[in-house]
Amino acid sequence: MKLRTYGILLSVILAIQARGAFLNGTTWEVEEGSSNNNGASFSPAVTGFPTDGAATVATGSSPVFTSASYNFVSGDVGAWLFIKSGTNWNPGFYKIASVASNAATLSAAVGAGVTYSAYQLTTVAGVATTASPSSATWGIDYSQQASPQFAFTDMVTASTTFTSVAHPVGVNFVGNGIQIISGSGCTAGFHTVISTSGTTATMDATGGTGTCTSNLGGAHGTLAQLNTDLGLTANITQWGFVKANSTYTVASGVSFNPNDNTKGTAINVNGYTTNRGDSGQATVQATSTGFTIITITNNNALNNFTFRNFILDCNSQTTSSGLTFSANGNSAANLKIENCKGAFGFSFNTFSDLVGRNILVTNYTGAGAAFLMGQTVTGTEMCFWCVAVGNAAIGFQISGPGTCVSCISANNTGPGSDGFQLTSSSVTSTALLGCVAYGNGRDGIRFTGDASSGSSELMILNSVIYGNAGFGFNNTGVTGGPSAYGVVLDYTGFGANTSGATNNQTQGAHDVTLSGDPFVNGASNNFALNNTAGAGTALRAAGFPGTLQTGGTGFLDIGALQSQVTGNGAKAFGFVGP
Repeated sequence: MKLRTYGILLSVILAIQARGAFLNGTTWEVEEGSSNNNGASFSPAVTGFPTDGAATVATGSSPVFTSASYNFVSGDVGAWLFIKSGTNWNPGFYKIASVASNAATLSAAVGAGVTYSAYQLTTVAGVATTASPSSATWGIDYSQQASPQFAFTDMVTASTTFTSVAHPVGVNFVGNGIQIISGSGCTAGFHTVISTSGTTATMDATGGTGTCTSNLGGAHGTLAQLNTDLGLTANITQWGFVKANSTYTVASGVSFNPNDNTKGTAINVNGYTTNRGDSGQATVQATSTGFTIITITNNNALNNFTFRNFILDCNSQTTSSGLTFSANGNSAANLKIENCKGAFGFSFNTFSDLVGRNILVTNYTGAGAAFLMGQTVTGTEMCFWCVAVGNAAIGFQISGPGTCVSCISANNTGPGSDGFQLTSSSVTSTALLGCVAYGNGRDGIRFTGDASSGSSELMILNSVIYGNAGFGFNNTGVTGGPSAYGVVLDYTGFGANTSGATNNQTQGAHDVTLSGDPFVNGASNNFALNNTAGAGTALRAAGFPGTLQTGGTGFLDIGALQSQVTGNGAKAFGFVGP
């Protein structure tokens, strides 16, 4: 099923349906091609899980799991066994690979499981630290599949309980989401099975009194529905997982607006390829003009929303943009945004306390900038390891407070395509640390704000500005005082900028003049330092701070990527994963 505009209508309908009180840590699953009528959720925080799990060869890659209260069946293959707790057990999710003689053989090699509750790939084999553990608290997550595990047409509800003849209730139901769709006397909506007794299940909210059509398990099919899912319950930590099994197409923007999320809770929306936590990117592609693919918004001052592991493809649609934040306290990571023609590729809008990490914007051809930051806000907006390459526009436009750490703006074409453009007189406390401006169509860094009053504070350290068509650093902000006032420029490598290293700005005492291209292959966007004398070699261990007043001596390279020390891995501060 493709994403369609009916998602908006569905959201309105669901708003008047019954909603269970979903528990902290609830997960939601989206897989393209699935039905929005599925249950789609799993709640690890439920207290009614069975506690009789046991295993053999539990430290190996293929442990065998059994339960005294449940006989595993062939239909469980492909679902995920959840181990919540127990002495010597490794809490996490493990895919059921096969079933024989009422026992489930699990996939538990290194990286095959998913840890609970961090949702990262496992780093050890097995489901336990001993070979034959017992007394595990466990469940089965049926949401991570395209179709429902149980499609009921004879679900008999009595307020918060239900039974079924066609699909008799078992302990394996616990924790799973169930969606009541229709039926006389039934209350349509989402619920969670919180416990079972014999063949009767108890839900977290009333399902009415009647014979109902409903689905337990199975993923939802659209991002619009995921937005509704995450808004069902306020002030709980929730996870939305989007599997990259196909391209998700959108004809209008998806605006994530969790229901009054506040400080202390978190909403996480993660793409993945095979297993949750594998950092694989799910592709979302625009099919019409004039909208931003993803907007993160909220009425609360602190949203605490994280969006990661996606490719947002504007598909060269007119006035289309990738992602914007319209609320405070959000972050995004491991994104590729491409082929946009609107006002931006990625934007922090006018909100603060925002972080972008490992974000690539490429082939942006609009009238704005690949990255828009610091737009008159008073808080913090930060980009770490963000990259703007191959755009026909400005790479990074910062018009207020903003910090870029190890960001790269390179090979952006056009007469006005600066690598970094700082445009506002309120550019207070802006910093470019360890950044690269390379081969851009005009200046590497262009400062057009008013630094004369002292209200602007711009710091550029440990950066490389090379091969740009204009100046390396061009300070055009002259309005009645020394143009260099409020600008700190030092420990930066300059070379081959057509108009010169700087304009209206004195170079720093520790700047490095390069005699050659310092990168392995900057034209092909490889910005690791080369070993050429006077080029990459001249930038090694030449960065700020060097020797501290007390504490020791550092050996940072100038540039976004640190060189490797033989036998000792990366020399500078690390960056692991997205």
